[in-house]
Amino acid sequence: PKPSSAASDVYKRQDWYKGQDDTTYVVLERYESQDALDAHGQTEYMKTIGGEMGQYMAGRPEVSILKSI
Repeated sequence: PKPSSAASDVYKRQDWYKGQDDTTYVVLERYESQDALDAHGQTEYMKTIGGEMGQYMAGRPEVSILKSI
């Protein structure tokens, strides 16, 4: 499923990158605030996409939360 417009409204920016091999991808998401990130995690889309994406992944995704300086 695609995120609803309400879900995508919480993004300030989202970029996708592919590694040199066909198994590594990076999604860089930037949010307006911690509240926006928290709201994103509570969307129906995010509650269902993890299980659906799991069949295409070798394991749990690595997630890093960074602060802009």
